[in-house]
Amino acid sequence: MRKRQLERRGVAGKELEEVLEREDACKFFVPQRARWERIKHQKQEVGSELMKAFAELEEKNLGSLEGVLKPIDFNKTFGKNNKRITDADMVELIAHFDKVVLTDDNLEFPDLPGSAYEYLIKYFATELPGACAN
Repeated sequence: MRKRQLERRGVAGKELEEVLEREDACKFFVPQRARWERIKHQKQEVGSELMKAFAELEEKNLGSLEGVLKPIDFNKTFGKNNKRITDADMVELIAHFDKVVLTDDNLEFPDLPGSAYEYLIKYFATELPGACAN
């Protein structure tokens, strides 16, 4: 989204790439490892790569994400048989999300993903260790 805004203002080429890599130029910085263009092409060790991407994303945005992304374990096993989500299933899920356009002009209101996140946190917060029910 920021890239499109800059391009509309005439920023292009090397200057555009330099601006996009400046952490101080935006409120929320997405490092290379966590960018969708990289994630959507991951085919092996998907869970591990997502965890690394999430950790780096949190590190670059501690003010707003501290303690939110690092605890997520995409390699966690579950059930009696200690199953885990396969790379193939994660690749399929990522491919599905790649078809979804989440720009402001395609949403009911501009911060719909943020509102959904806040709703889920509120809804599931009582299930977190050490959480207090309201």
